[in-house]
Amino acid sequence: KRMGDRVILGSKKTIAVGDLASARLVGSYNFVSDGSVVILFEVTARADVTFGWSSDGYVGPDGAQVGTSGVESPGTIRSGARATVAYYLPKAKLGGDLYITAVEDGGAQREESVTIQTG
Repeated sequence: KRMGDRVILGSKKTIAVGDLASARLVGSYNFVSDGSVVILFEVTARADVTFGWSSDGYVGPDGAQVGTSGVESPGTIRSGARATVAYYLPKAKLGGDLYITAVEDGGAQREESVTIQTG
């Protein structure tokens, strides 16, 4: 398959994840081998946060809902730090919306959710 049909590049636009962090979509990629999608975004933490909670999910452009089956993250992202976070979505269609939650580590355990449009 053509690479251009399987890749969506992100932009410089940042999205606030409440007051815990900001996220910028780097891009998403559809695997030929199994039809899965990986979505990469860069996070800038404003508090000590983690990503990859069971409430995270994805809605494809066709409306199909998919739970995340894996998240690659450095664990706790310390306040002021940047990190790349990757979500793996089994048998998903490229170009949907990723629903993520950031949870503050320690103290109040605040959480903030946001939708990242990948298409």
